[in-house]
Amino acid sequence: HQLFAQAVANLVTLALVEYEAEEGRQAAKVASERLRAVFDASRDALFLADGDSGEILDVNRQAEALVGRARHELLGRHQGSVHPAELQKAMLGEFRQMLDGRQPWALASEVQRSDGHKVPVEITAEVADLSDGRRLALSIFRPI
Repeated sequence: HQLFAQAVANLVTLALVEYEAEEGRQAAKVASERLRAVFDASRDALFLADGDSGEILDVNRQAEALVGRARHELLGRHQGSVHPAELQKAMLGEFRQMLDGRQPWALASEVQRSDGHKVPVEITAEVADLSDGRRLALSIFRPI
C-alpha cells in the first residue's frame, strides 16, 4: 500500500508541476504578444540589436517600411547594414561610443532603402543591460 501511495503522490506531483509549467508558458506567450503589439504600434522605426555584436534581433513594421526590406531580411544582419556604405564605419564608431556611455545617442544620419534611395533620419538609442550580462540597444529611427 505504501508503494502505491508513493506512486500516486509522485503522479500528482508531476501533474501539478506540468500544470504550473503550462501556466508559465501561457503567461510568457501573452506577455510576448503584448510586447509585440506595443513594438509594432510605435509610429517610429524600431531596431533592437545585440549590444556586443550589433546583430539585429528584431524590427517593427515601420522599420521594414523605412528600409524597404522584410523583417526576415533584416534579422541577423549587422545594424550598420541599413546605412549607406560610406556611413557604415562612422555609424559603427558612434554605436560603440554610445554603448560605452561616452556619448548620449541622438544624431542625424541616412538609411539606404533596398531600392538604393537614401532617406535622412534622426536616430536616438537606449541601452538595456540584462541580468545575464548581455546588452541590448533599441534604436529609434525617425525620417527627417
